[in-house]
Amino acid sequence: MEEKRRFKRVPTKSIVMYRIEDYSQIYSKKLVPVKTPLSVDISIGGMQFISNQDLPFSTLLKIVVSPEGTSKAIDIVGKVAWAKPSEKYSGYQIGIEFLDILNNKKVLEDYIKSKK
Repeated sequence: MEEKRRFKRVPTKSIVMYRIEDYSQIYSKKLVPVKTPLSVDISIGGMQFISNQDLPFSTLLKIVVSPEGTSKAIDIVGKVAWAKPSEKYSGYQIGIEFLDILNNKKVLEDYIKSKK
C-alpha cells in the first residue's frame, strides 16, 4: 500500500479532546459532541486517535491536544479523513487531516522533531 501522507507521523500517547463542529452529524448520527480519546500518532498535517465513536468522513472537529511531556495545549481545526474499527484497541481508529493549527504550532513541531 502506497503512503499518501505528506508529513511523517510519530507515535504519541497524548490525551486529545475534540468537539464536533458539524451539528448535523451530532443529531443525525447520535454522536456525543465532546469526547476525550487517546492519540496514537501525530504529524504537522494530521493525527490518528482512538475513539468509541465512528465519526463520519469529513466531519469537522475542533481538537485540543497536549503532546506527552509538554504542558502547552495546541488548538487545531481538522476533519475526519478516515475511520475504521480498530483491530488493536477498543473502538475506532480515526484519521484526522489538520485544516488549521490555531496556536502553539512550534510546540508541535518541536515535539515531532524530538521523536524522530
